[in-house]
Amino acid sequence: MLAHWGQVDTARFTLPDLEALTQSWVAKGGVSSVVDYQDFRRVWEPIQSYLLRKAHIDSVEEVRTLYYRSFLLGVQERVRDHLIKAKTMITTLDNQFKLPSFEILKEAVADVMKVGPFQSGNEVMKKMGQDRRPTAAAAPDKPPATVDEILRM
Repeated sequence: MLAHWGQVDTARFTLPDLEALTQSWVAKGGVSSVVDYQDFRRVWEPIQSYLLRKAHIDSVEEVRTLYYRSFLLGVQERVRDHLIKAKTMITTLDNQFKLPSFEILKEAVADVMKVGPFQSGNEVMKKMGQDRRPTAAAAPDKPPATVDEILRM
């Protein structure tokens, strides 16, 4: 049968892989820092692009809630506030909020997770302070002088 149909294509990733990724981050407390966000994106984006390329999902809109749920509740609130300020959050007839398109959501998350200029400057100043801080003096080879030795001098 393999000779007739050719090599069977095995799926490297499936939608449950994205769900498992989301659950693992939720179990950790959610994506909460810039470093966490970079680690999360490093895993999320290859899986998402594979699922789109192999037509396991029709569009990224199917996974936007998983993407949003992966973040810490405080980060979700900041993203929601950012979307409301930008007037891109969708309000339904019963006054519920609905997430906007995935691209808008992704941009909002990137804006919220971006390191501000003050914070990056603060990190530079901390590093400069550590670099300029004097190092501890090397321990002397001789033990400190005792009172008897000082009196003999």
